[in-house]
Amino acid sequence: MSTVGAGFRLVRAGWIMVREGVVAALPGDQLWGLPKFGWRIARLFTRRSALRRERSERLADAVARLGPSYVKLGQFLATRPDVVGPEIAADLAALQDRMETFPRADAVAAIEGSLGRPIDELYENFGEPVAAASIAQVHPATLMREGVPVKVAVKVIRPGVRRLFLRDLESYFLAARLQERYIPATRRLRPLRPLRPPRTPPSVAARTPGLGNRRVVVRPLAAAENACSCGHEYQEADDEAERRRQ
Repeated sequence: MSTVGAGFRLVRAGWIMVREGVVAALPGDQLWGLPKFGWRIARLFTRRSALRRERSERLADAVARLGPSYVKLGQFLATRPDVVGPEIAADLAALQDRMETFPRADAVAAIEGSLGRPIDELYENFGEPVAAASIAQVHPATLMREGVPVKVAVKVIRPGVRRLFLRDLESYFLAARLQERYIPATRRLRPLRPLRPPRTPPSVAARTPGLGNRRVVVRPLAAAENACSCGHEYQEADDEAERRRQ
């Protein structure tokens, strides 16, 4: 882990927060001493256009510049109003995990590199992306199963996203260590305590943008169908039929 590199990335993140007016939007009038002085300095470096926007818009702009891991961090902190305060938590809850799609050619290259087979051997048809978020995007596709065409959704990880997350995680751990060392009042939060990842449910149904009224029933497919991420079956299902199944 490069502490120097993580430190520079933390400084960059702080600068973006200052320029986008996130720091200036904090309730600095409730601070005193050095923190209040820093808050006043931050206001001087805030872009004028940012001062005219709502705090939630400033947060959204800053997170968009910082990258996908900060989107996830913001969404997590939105569930902890006891840590960030109810007003900030409400603003963070409005963050949307939506990004522009990346080219289909990049998705094809990722799938072929992951499975070692040409895309034409894996799918009868592999379409353009229909939805995209910070970590991955979804492509409709058709594969043959026992001679029967099956429509699936293929989620492809964004190129380079793993490297970006690892770099940002280094910065997060550095920030957590500094917090524990220099802010004793926050040690009760145990920021360095490892957390056990939640279990993924075996099945979940959710509406997918771009598919009209069609619903996607998510079930893991065979490993060969995962295509460097995961495949999901498309099923036509209305709300009433789905309730009956539950």
